[in-house]
Order: sequence, then structure tokens, then C-alpha cells
Amino acid sequence: MYIFGAIPQFTHCGVSMANMKSFKFHPVSVDWKVRGSEEGGFPVNILFTGYGNIGDEAILEGTLRAFRQAYPKIRGIAIMDSFSQIPSKIKQIVENSSFKCDYIPLERVLGGKISRISVYSLSIINSIIGYNVSRPLIRGILWHRGCSGYDEYHGLGLLISQVVPALSISSKFQYRVLGGLSLGYTRTVLGRKILQKFLRQWNYILVREPISMSHIHSLLLPGDTNVNLVHDFAIHVEPTPSKKTEYMVWRLREFNEPLVGLVFRDYYYQDFYPSHYRITYKKFIRELVKRLSDLGYKPIYIPFGYFGDRKNDIKFYRELLEEGSLPGRLLWDLPSLTPGEVAYVLRHLKALITVRTHPFILSMVSGIKAIHLSYEHKGVGIAKYTFCENPLSLIKCLKDMNYCLKHIFQELESSSHSKNNTVFKARFENIRIIKSLISELIDQLN
Repeated sequence: MYIFGAIPQFTHCGVSMANMKSFKFHPVSVDWKVRGSEEGGFPVNILFTGYGNIGDEAILEGTLRAFRQAYPKIRGIAIMDSFSQIPSKIKQIVENSSFKCDYIPLERVLGGKISRISVYSLSIINSIIGYNVSRPLIRGILWHRGCSGYDEYHGLGLLISQVVPALSISSKFQYRVLGGLSLGYTRTVLGRKILQKFLRQWNYILVREPISMSHIHSLLLPGDTNVNLVHDFAIHVEPTPSKKTEYMVWRLREFNEPLVGLVFRDYYYQDFYPSHYRITYKKFIRELVKRLSDLGYKPIYIPFGYFGDRKNDIKFYRELLEEGSLPGRLLWDLPSLTPGEVAYVLRHLKALITVRTHPFILSMVSGIKAIHLSYEHKGVGIAKYTFCENPLSLIKCLKDMNYCLKHIFQELESSSHSKNNTVFKARFENIRIIKSLISELIDQLN
């Protein structure tokens, strides 16, 4: 089969008519048959992986496990991304899910050496001015894992680069599923038009919390596309022991005190809150750690995030430890594990206090107590919709420190409770939705 792709020759996000001359179209041969999918009767192609972000990797791992439960006969999954070859951790995640995996670099799809930003650039052209080239439709299903950052907080340029990376690929497929995603509020006319065009490219959109659901409904007209409310697919992650986890658990067992994991990031107060909160933010963490230590807990500092962010997180924790002579241990290598392995290690903590959503989800999956200090509507919506939890607002923690610390320790001292029944119910609902929408698409494919 021959498909037509583009070779972007520029690597920035700006678009002008002059850029149009730098695109060349030519046929590229790509084998789209997914090995092992014959029993299931259709190929499933997963678009984009986690780039070192444990939350995105948890979504990928959970999605694969949900597919496995919904369609046990499926043996093959294709993953498409801009790496030259599949990253070792992503490969391990796929293998742990018992799938055969075909990895397809996007340079093979678009026809030449590309970068992630080049995919954005081509997509911007497709999205804003409708420029495209007719391509044969591939009889298969494209599943974009979705993401959380579709908003204008960092400016319209970044909004464009976030919402349209899949357009060049999605246009090749007969059926397309987006999600589960969260969606920030989009206020400008141009931003809303870009999002509308992007959202209308998909046959199904899966949204993981009600706040984003209402925003999507405000962008789409009735009949535009099918929108379903699902639970974040990270809930399908299963705690998975391995040689790596044995070593980490052994390190944790050297402590006699009950362990409380802490996930804080230098990143959030810089990006979401005024700069004068820097001192308050560090003061809040120090006071939290001091009270944990006074009550006999051992703090365990855990960095999460993308590769570059993780280095900043480690630096931030070390600054805290050195400046305040704080007790505890930095578990710097936990994010090197797969999400299932992380969930297994978290089992050996008494609780986790986190500003990030997916460490919260992995803690709930593990059965330990999780206290979420949410910095945006995504975390609030997921906590309430999936786990019936009421997370604290991180900004409230900085404004009313004593009240929030009192609330945190009341939660910590209350009897530990497992959310196994809640997780089981949420998984069942997700699998039901996957079966429903995939069955409909299979009927049309056949």
C-alpha cells in the first residue's frame, strides 16, 4: 500500500504562506498490518507514548490492559511515535500486556526524517488553512491516548502545538478514537476554532472527567462526533513485581518508621501561580515534613515527570533537604520503573501526598491512602468522578496553610481504606465502553 506523506523542512511552530513551498509530497510504502491482530479482525494503532512521563506511560499501560480485557483475542498493537526506535520502557510495557508490537516511526509515515515539532508544524497547516492532500484511508483504528493540556494557559502557539499533532496521521485512518483526555478552557475565537476543527476529526472522543465534558459540549454541535465519559485509563494498571521492585522494596524496608511518599514539583508554582508563592510553597512543604517527622513518619521524596523535568524535581528536593536540614530519603530512581512496577513499590508506603494526578491514581490502585493536592480541574474531576474523593486545592494550601495541614493529617491518621471496589467498578465501565465503540467500528470495517 502506498500513502502520501510530507517532509516538513522547518522546525518551528510559526506558519506563513512561504512555508508552504518547503513541503514535498511523495509516496511511502508502509506495512500497516499489525502482527497478531488477525484473530481480532482489525488492527489497532496507538499514537504517541509518554516521553518519560510516568502519567502518560500509565495511561498507555492501562489502555493496553483494558484492550486485553475487552478483546482477549487481539494479539497485535502498533505504536507510532517520532522516536527512531521504540523506547525500552515502552517496549516493556507492551510486552507486560502480552501484546505483539509493531513500532512505526512517524518518519516512515510522513516520508522522511522528522522531529516531533515538525509533525506539529504540518498539522498547524492542515488545521488552520485546511491544506491537505488526498490519501487512501487505512482500514484500521487509530487510538490517540489523549492528553491533559489542551488550553491557552501558556499561549495560543503552545495550544496549537498540543491540539494538532495527530491530524496528519489521523487523516489516513478510517476510524479514529481520541482519549481519554482533559480539556482546559479555551476563550479566544481562534483557539476555539482550532479545537473545534481538531475535535471533529475523531469518530469518538473519550473524556475522563465531567468538567472537560461540559467544555467539549460547548465546542461541538450535536452530531459532530460521539463523546463519552470514561475513567482515566491508568486505573487499569496492575501492581507488578520485578527484580527492580525487589531492590527498591528492600531499600524501603531498612526504615522502621511508617513511610509517607511526597510528590511535589518546583514546576507547578512557577507555571500556575504568582512568583511570590515560591517562599510560601517551600515553607508549606517544610512544615508538612516537620510535622510528619514529629508524628513518627519517614518522608520519602519521589520525583515524577518528563526526563528534563525529573532532573529539576531532584534538584528541587535536594535544595529543600539542604536548606531546611529536612529528614527523609530521596527515591530518585522510582520513575525508571514501568507504571505497574511503580504501583507495586507504592504498596509498601503508608500513604502518598501528591500534587500530581497519576501518582494519586497509582496509589489508589495500589490500595494505599492517597492525599491529592490538586493544581487544576483535571485532578479535581478525576478524584471526584472515579474515586469519590475531595482533593485539596494546592493554591488553598498556600493561602491557608494551617487549615490544609490540619486536614491532611486528619486524613493521614484516619483508618486506611482501600478503593478496590471503586477501582473495579470504574474498570468495568471503561471496558464496557471500549467493547461498545470498538464493536461498532469493527462492524463497519467488515
